[in-house]
Amino acid sequence: MTMGFISGRRNGLRVAVCLLLLVGLPETGQARTETFRWLDPNPDPSPVIAFSIYWRTASGWSEGLDVGMPSPDLEGVYSASVEVAADATEVAMKSRDDVGAASFLSNTLQLAPNGHIDDPTGPIAISAGETVSFAGSVEGGVGPDIDYEWVFSGPSAILPSDVEDPGPVGFAVAGVYTVALTVTDGRDLADPSPATLIVTVGEAQAPPEAGSTGNELFVPASTSVEVERVATGLDNPVYLTAPVGDSRLFVVESGGVIRIVVDGGVLAVPFLDLSSDVSNAQEGGLLSLAFDPDYAQNGTFYVYRTDTDGVSLLSRFRVSEDRDVADAMSEEVILSVDQPFDDQNGGSIAFDPDDGFLYLGLGDGGSLNDPADRAQDGGELLGKLLRLDVGQPQAPGSVPNGTYAIPADNPFVGNPNVHDEVWALGLRNPYRFTFDRALFDLWLTDEGQDAREEINFEFRGDAGGQNYGWDVMEGAVCNENDPSPSPPCDDPSLVLPFHDYPHTGGNCAITGGYVYRGTTAGLWGHYFFSDFCSGGVWSIQRTSGEGTNWTQALGSAAGAPDQIVSFGEGGAGDLYILHKDGSIYRIGAANPECSDGLDNDGDGFIDVGSDPGCDTASSNLEDPQCDDGLDNDGDNLVDTVDPQCAVPSWNAEGQSPEEVLGASESDGGGGKSCGIGFELVFVLPPLMWLRRRRWRS
Repeated sequence: MTMGFISGRRNGLRVAVCLLLLVGLPETGQARTETFRWLDPNPDPSPVIAFSIYWRTASGWSEGLDVGMPSPDLEGVYSASVEVAADATEVAMKSRDDVGAASFLSNTLQLAPNGHIDDPTGPIAISAGETVSFAGSVEGGVGPDIDYEWVFSGPSAILPSDVEDPGPVGFAVAGVYTVALTVTDGRDLADPSPATLIVTVGEAQAPPEAGSTGNELFVPASTSVEVERVATGLDNPVYLTAPVGDSRLFVVESGGVIRIVVDGGVLAVPFLDLSSDVSNAQEGGLLSLAFDPDYAQNGTFYVYRTDTDGVSLLSRFRVSEDRDVADAMSEEVILSVDQPFDDQNGGSIAFDPDDGFLYLGLGDGGSLNDPADRAQDGGELLGKLLRLDVGQPQAPGSVPNGTYAIPADNPFVGNPNVHDEVWALGLRNPYRFTFDRALFDLWLTDEGQDAREEINFEFRGDAGGQNYGWDVMEGAVCNENDPSPSPPCDDPSLVLPFHDYPHTGGNCAITGGYVYRGTTAGLWGHYFFSDFCSGGVWSIQRTSGEGTNWTQALGSAAGAPDQIVSFGEGGAGDLYILHKDGSIYRIGAANPECSDGLDNDGDGFIDVGSDPGCDTASSNLEDPQCDDGLDNDGDNLVDTVDPQCAVPSWNAEGQSPEEVLGASESDGGGGKSCGIGFELVFVLPPLMWLRRRRWRS
């Protein structure tokens, strides 16, 4: 850091007038190097033969450090690099002449804090989809209110952080990123030279070849994971989602109602009630919800359900003027598909975060062994994963098709034997599929019939067109109940699952989940899934294919047969487990109170920036000082009894003005100021000139 200031005017006759409190370096011996620049305001020839630098810490002023007589530059500016105490907050100078007479202490300059990136310690290289854990620290500055600002600049958008140690940060897109940490102290002084670090991100590693099988060899989780029950009392919840960045949780109940969970409670008025036009017989009902990528601007969202006639409907709705209530009269039916039976209706809709198109998973229509071979029949929409352009306006190149459009690069466009909407075929019941919010890969589970459950995987940017095999295959094995498989079971066009497992150990129906992208470092990058029949919960890692058994580690959130009906993902990437009994659990460490989207202290204010009790997002106590039951300033007066607390929402229980004045005038009040009068007036104009000049350069 370079700092400019002016030395005091030589005036040996006045030295004895001002006494300074002299101290040495802190006992820790910690120091930092600062470079100072100054002018000698004395007329030429100057009598000054040497300069000394002083710095101030919480203990007072240091002894002078003699920097001699550096050679000035062509403009008469002197400079010196000096080690000062790490916690120094102010600096000043004295000059002396050849007979030892010294000036008064010059005008003082405040030292800005220095931010440091402690972890990682240097440039780092990773692959897309991996995380880097960051930690920082600060030297100097006046606290305790130190503000941290981490900025991640590069090919993909990464949310900034305002905590000292952000922890794991994911990098989804290959390229070079610059990480910068700026610290600001309680005087609103910011580090003029932010600490920086380069992160080089290579292309995502390819996953192992498909074909891993069985969950019994998955290693039990070596550590427990935090689990929090965030809601109860819901009626058969089957899906949970939220717009990106939204702290509310939108929960879909199979009976036809979408409810909002806020602050751990369920709002009394539903977001949307379609119960009069929903049949939840067998595997039907209101099954899924997807918010438009531009929901914050257009208020548009989509739902997938089976109506009272057993028809599967994809519909568009809009939110009303009340952000917590949808406009039920705004429905536009986008697609309707007749269902021959009441089971295997699919159940998921989701927007690809990369291309913005809407994907819809449809089951094969039901019954055993797909009696009409719909999953392999390109002329049927059943048993398929569809890709639709529902945008308003539609994407360039998309071909209008009534209430939606066909993306120009759908894999079967122009093929007379397959519907243009089809992205993939050969599915029995794709009840749950999701996109990795960091890497945009597709994870697609397909419920088996009598033998196996499967997980399929598609890279971001995959061209589509996969045939996942049903009803010729079930999982990675041939379906012996198919009397006339077409194509044959060993046909190379059939895609093996990324992972499958048999109906053993009580397993019988996979519940697909999400790739964890929340705040718990140890879980990042794990794809979580469960089995409805056994209650087991596992994860599998994309890059290694290694599996982990979380059933015991998750405690009450897992392990109960016939309970786990779905997973959910919140607006910040947190992962949730939904139970049939109406309970919802969050996996992983909860966010601190000041960044969890909840009104924890009931004062009507939420999180940092709104709640006066939140100084930073990392604060884990949302109570303001004047309502926390503590004597924060040690004056034996608590909360509103303290004269500094006029109202409970104030966050400053500091000492009274009389107490502060008394402390400042006591003998232990710290160093006294010097250089007051014409001397200060004399040096300030050159100081301002020097600063302006330096800022322009």
